[in-house]
Amino acid sequence: MADNINMRKQSDWRTKASGSRRKQMERYVLCWRLTNVPKNTPISKRKYYVQGQGQLCENCYYELFKQGVFSGEDNMNT
Repeated sequence: MADNINMRKQSDWRTKASGSRRKQMERYVLCWRLTNVPKNTPISKRKYYVQGQGQLCENCYYELFKQGVFSGEDNMNT
């Protein structure tokens, strides 16, 4: 029975840890998937960030670029 309680505590800890990591990462503004970009990363260090809009994934960025929504040279940080 004690083993069962310890396993539950470990499981709770893992859930809380992964949840807190998720909260610290950005989400893409169009497709809303979780990024691998920490929220505290300066925008000058990000790829596919559109000023005034937010973080885009590579696919969404190029889809908008193809549609002529914005000029990629002015908005994409490399």
